[in-house]
Amino acid sequence: MTNKEKAYLRELAQEGRTFTEIRRLVTCSDTTITNYIADAAERTKYYVSFDGTHYGIGPAASVEEALALAAKEEMPEGTFAHIGEAVKFTPYAWACRVLEDVREQAYETCGDVSEDWLSDVAVSSECEAELGASLTTTLSNWLKKHQLEPEFFGITNVRTFECGTTIKEQQ
Repeated sequence: MTNKEKAYLRELAQEGRTFTEIRRLVTCSDTTITNYIADAAERTKYYVSFDGTHYGIGPAASVEEALALAAKEEMPEGTFAHIGEAVKFTPYAWACRVLEDVREQAYETCGDVSEDWLSDVAVSSECEAELGASLTTTLSNWLKKHQLEPEFFGITNVRTFECGTTIKEQQ
């Protein structure tokens, strides 16, 4: 399974797609799909924002739990609570960019004789995927070793609720 396929599978699982839906879209073992779905469910965290930009209230395990956190803030009626799913940033090393950089270095040093070295024809997509996976693993290990792993996240699937005596979702 290539890194692109893994990323696609991860994305489908995080979107909440069912096992059957994923099975139709991705060719891999049932165990792999089950593991990705479980991993996505385990990682889904919800955060609250009252300005739609800064999601600093949370984490919560569910939208309902996030709504309870929002209610504790006692915001005035008519205020909007935005609840979104946290998306962890996972660094990925792009093999094609590394290969392009190495080709440029070779060209700058050796000129035209290096022109076809490591070209798209010479390096198969499987070899490039293998390099990408190796570089990504190395990068991940280096970030862990030096305690430089990202502690930030993006927000997706935002739902907006109006605060008041009761909190109701905006359509």
